[in-house]
Amino acid sequence: MSCGVLPSLLSRVIFLFHGNI
Repeated sequence: MSCGVLPSLLSRVIFLFHGNI
């Protein structure tokens, strides 16, 4: 796994959480 993939996934999860709330 690339180091740039982790931040991308985290950003997506945070964005989803913000959109859900």
